[in-house]
Amino acid sequence: MLSICIPTHNRAEELVQLLDNICSENIEICVSDNASVDRTENVVKELQKHHTNLKYNRNSKNLGYYENVKKTLVMSSGRYVWLLGDDDVPMKNAIEEILGNLLGNDFLIINSEIWNKDMSKHNGNNTLKISEDRLYKRGEHQKILKDVGSYSLYMGSMVIRRDVIMDQLILNKDSLRTDAGKNYPHTLLFYNGIVGLTGKLISKCLLKIRGENGSWDSRIMDLIYIQSHEVFAMLKGYSKTPKLPIVEYVRAIRASKKAKRHPFSYYIKYINQLKEDNIKKLIITFAALLPVGILDIITFMYKKIIVIRWSL
Repeated sequence: MLSICIPTHNRAEELVQLLDNICSENIEICVSDNASVDRTENVVKELQKHHTNLKYNRNSKNLGYYENVKKTLVMSSGRYVWLLGDDDVPMKNAIEEILGNLLGNDFLIINSEIWNKDMSKHNGNNTLKISEDRLYKRGEHQKILKDVGSYSLYMGSMVIRRDVIMDQLILNKDSLRTDAGKNYPHTLLFYNGIVGLTGKLISKCLLKIRGENGSWDSRIMDLIYIQSHEVFAMLKGYSKTPKLPIVEYVRAIRASKKAKRHPFSYYIKYINQLKEDNIKKLIITFAALLPVGILDIITFMYKKIIVIRWSL
């Protein structure tokens, strides 16, 4: 019924934690290793001795993110697929909950919690701030985009029929050749695939997202704000696309002591490429220019006075 598809690269320690949590489940698990140089191959092959539902592919060279995602999908044979990050962990009973909700639905949207890097502490927030499940009829894809928004940029947020995704791989082949398409194939394939389908958003958190583990810190503005706009622009059949919280996010990554510090010149490089009005660009410039220590104080006061929430 369900295949969990896991593209991986040099995250053996995180991957084994994920696999230890799901290998005993009655599902198919497909891992495609993008030529890792750590002990990923040994870890997976050792687990294969005890779990016949675990499939493993190792690329002879790094093919890039999209091609490795595609490999996992081609490996799979389940009726539904769940593309999952190699460093995240499903909650206890999450698989059972997902399997129980698949009946009568073409897709599911999975809510999650953000934890710290070693998965020892939850930050106290759900990714989607919803208290009840939501059902979507055919033709309500615009409503789904509005409800889910930029959360769809996260790969583990969706389960969908495999035949739909395989068709979309062909239908979107030109878009998938672009940088945005290569970095966000899951978002492109999912949203273009669900037009005309029925599905469900599950309010209960079924997944732990490992925070502070981004391998793309040096490209964060380009990936999150330039290319994400581009991938949403490639959606077919949608009249509106999500507004991404650029000002809040620049402030967050500048002020957070756990985030990589980027110099002022880094932000200036991207500001003119952003589809924002001049006032927002001025605020972004201000946030990028202020010393981090002052931003820390402003952030602390801002959170105390105005509870700000944003989705990554």
